[in-house]
Amino acid sequence: MMKEKKTKKLETNKNRSGIKEENVERGKKSFYRPRYKLWLESDHGNFIVGEGTAQLLQAVKKEGSISEAARSLQISYAHAWRKIREIEQNLKTPVVERKRGGKTGGSSALTAEGEVLLQEYEQLKRAVEKVLDGSICVNV
Repeated sequence: MMKEKKTKKLETNKNRSGIKEENVERGKKSFYRPRYKLWLESDHGNFIVGEGTAQLLQAVKKEGSISEAARSLQISYAHAWRKIREIEQNLKTPVVERKRGGKTGGSSALTAEGEVLLQEYEQLKRAVEKVLDGSICVNV
């Protein structure tokens, strides 16, 4: 009798971002991707900005309105307003300039401090992602 040739089985998985990954010989090698959660705190340990609040500031910048920013992120206006107030209280400076509405409606824009905060957070995030880019292969 002929011996059957064993073939290496490739298993395809989808990671969190939906990208297909192939694990070579299941049980022989494992691939891992490092993950992280990034946020900035004040010198006193008070939360300033994280991924969600950075998205909120970006949306305020894009939409020109806290209300529209909240709608685009599918969060309540009250929640968006609380998060912005929390940032401003912990920084002790305004990050969003608000103009009251009327017939034409109000508007909002990032202050210079808000722009710098968002830019610094995004710069740090890109740097961390660059360091963590790639997979780690471990023999098991």
